[in-house]
Amino acid sequence: MEEEKPKPAEQEQPKPVEEEKPKPVEEELSKQ
Repeated sequence: MEEEKPKPAEQEQPKPVEEEKPKPVEEELSKQ
């Protein structure tokens, strides 16, 4: 089982930061 997925953490959340706030700058500009 481990051989199939040596890095399950990466597959679960490869980029949690981007998902949370992919482009906070765009939102600010849109508000103005």
